[in-house]
Amino acid sequence: MKKSNRLILFFILLSITSFGQTTTERCNQISTLTKGVYQSKNIFIEVLEVNRVFTVSVNNKVFTLKPTDKTFEINLSDLKPAAPYEIKITYCESRVLPYRILNPEVGK
Repeated sequence: MKKSNRLILFFILLSITSFGQTTTERCNQISTLTKGVYQSKNIFIEVLEVNRVFTVSVNNKVFTLKPTDKTFEINLSDLKPAAPYEIKITYCESRVLPYRILNPEVGK
């Protein structure tokens, strides 16, 4: 078989085997910590880049995120008033932070 024919066959096989497959972006996962004191109010987080925020936890309790969540509420009601808390958000490292806390004054 000629070299050019083998090359064409290779690309045909490659396109057939990769058709319909999704690619997963690889990234460095990093975490940020935000500390606060519970003042009987919940925290609201806005996801600026979909599929960039992986986990959110408060005092090691993990909250489930749906891929479609643009904003979500972290329920802190199981804490006692004036109790300290630590929010850990794990996300895909990027130049721009893929989330923002909408009410950061709540924990101060």
